[in-house]
Amino acid sequence: MKITQLLGTLCAALCTFTTLSAQAITVPVGVNPGETYQLVFFTAGTTDALSTNIADYNSFVQSEAALNPALTGTDIGVTYTIIGSTSSVNANTNAAVTAPVYLIDGSALIATSYNDFWDGTISHPIDQDQYGVRYVNTCCWTGTLLDGTAAPGQPLGLATGSTIFGTNGVSSTDSQWINTGAFGNKSTKLSVYALSSVITAPVPIPAAVWLFGSGLIGLIGIARRKKAA
Repeated sequence: MKITQLLGTLCAALCTFTTLSAQAITVPVGVNPGETYQLVFFTAGTTDALSTNIADYNSFVQSEAALNPALTGTDIGVTYTIIGSTSSVNANTNAAVTAPVYLIDGSALIATSYNDFWDGTISHPIDQDQYGVRYVNTCCWTGTLLDGTAAPGQPLGLATGSTIFGTNGVSSTDSQWINTGAFGNKSTKLSVYALSSVITAPVPIPAAVWLFGSGLIGLIGIARRKKAA
């Protein structure tokens, strides 16, 4: 490899490391470098429960998350799906929990795993929106039972009947968070819960790597100057 090519490769690698470090979103307390986690929030914006297509709700929560990438990480590829069910898609499938789940600002653990998330209780109310602002007693469309499956006759988008909603009150760590009751008017606009894709906590670049890379680039520069002379 020519010196110029090697120099370019090293610079690109170091710039990539710098970019990844700068773009890293909030890492929850207790999550170590290289470990995975997920984030959850309720949307500041609201939507109705008229659509039978889960993709419509997923698109809505993704657009809400994109309003504050500093916390949600949408600018580095993190995606969000609704914790909600239509008659054909269950919440526990659409919003797959495969890692510990934390509030959007990383301040509180919601659940440690899929089973913990859907076992009947969560560890903390989902009481932050995508900006990290806390509100309590916010109603959220879910169409979902406590185990994450679609509520029979009451999912999102059903033409008749009512639809299940949850609330994020201070005591809403039991069934209330996902299944408080039901509204008959599906055109009513409420918030919804959004769960992130799996995120890996960034691994710090050892100082030795920086020193080696910087030193090697310096040596290459000296070699080039001597050659030119």
